[in-house]
Amino acid sequence: MADTDDYTFLTGGTVLGFDFCLTFVREHTPDQIIARLGGHQPVTLAGAHTLRGAAETVSAWPDVHGDTHRSDLLFAAAVRCADWTMLLGPEGPSWSGEAVSFRPRDGGFRWVRDDETLAACALGDRGARALTERLTGVRVTPEFLAAARFRCAGVPDPDRPAPADRVLREAREELVDYAEHGDDERDPWLERGVVEKCVCDTGDYGVIIHDEDEELARIIAYAPADLLDRILAWARDRAFRRVGVHGAPWFAPIRDRLDRGVPVPADELRRADRRLAGRAASAPGVVRAMLRPPSSDTPAGVVCEAICDAAEAEDGDYRTVVADLRDDLAAGLAIELPPRPHRRETATALRRRLAAADAGWYAGL
Repeated sequence: MADTDDYTFLTGGTVLGFDFCLTFVREHTPDQIIARLGGHQPVTLAGAHTLRGAAETVSAWPDVHGDTHRSDLLFAAAVRCADWTMLLGPEGPSWSGEAVSFRPRDGGFRWVRDDETLAACALGDRGARALTERLTGVRVTPEFLAAARFRCAGVPDPDRPAPADRVLREAREELVDYAEHGDDERDPWLERGVVEKCVCDTGDYGVIIHDEDEELARIIAYAPADLLDRILAWARDRAFRRVGVHGAPWFAPIRDRLDRGVPVPADELRRADRRLAGRAASAPGVVRAMLRPPSSDTPAGVVCEAICDAAEAEDGDYRTVVADLRDDLAAGLAIELPPRPHRRETATALRRRLAAADAGWYAGL
């Protein structure tokens, strides 16, 4: 049976959100699947640990001034698994042959063969994983994910207008740059020209908040402990109200453990999963994310992580959540910030500028 830990890289963060789909497709290669989704010349990335940074790379990129531009593309990664190709990304179109898919956010499961739906139901996270493994014979293990060579691309979002070809080409250039230089040289804060250590220490979740509201990210980074506690409580209350567990008697002991920083036992998490079955689609994934030990290393990073989880509880509506946070805690957030340091040129922009300068120099010989 599939182990929950095997899928931690999928469900343990919010960069991909809770709306991605894990699909196994027979009779299609990874490149054929990426092309069917509208991707442009996929790029190979080694190991699942590279996918988080790749997803960030596809979603937005900086210009020479350090300003970030959203692409409105989705991220897709595909890899061959025996007779199947595993796709991590958006729910794809109908596939010829056979396809088995599930959504980790709610355990939604679908099995299709030759355009005929053989099964479509909500089995819960664990049930969907187990049935997918049984039908495909593919066990997704940490060892497989560490060694896998994923074919990756930015693909159009079917809910948005079709992107221009130049956007797809730019996404590919960014992925090529990411594959060549990796995370070490693609520090997300360096890419944004941010130099304040306390802001950088908010980590990956701080990057997400920064991209939505740069000033709020700085406020959180410089906030005193009591303000961080208020923001954290606000984010948790917001998320738990959204999924319908705030104030529920059965949830009170779990919430108490969370507020005291005490780990929630695995058996209590399993009971919570069962109680959440049938609620809003994102509920199990959001609650599971908020009850796990924070992945952030600093108090400000933990707060950013909680805000991101609250936004995912509302289908990734970061704009609304951040705006409401600003309104509800306006007085507390009005703290004095130090002057913003000079913005550095971003790493990607620097490499491009130097490459262009080199090309011009050689052309002049």
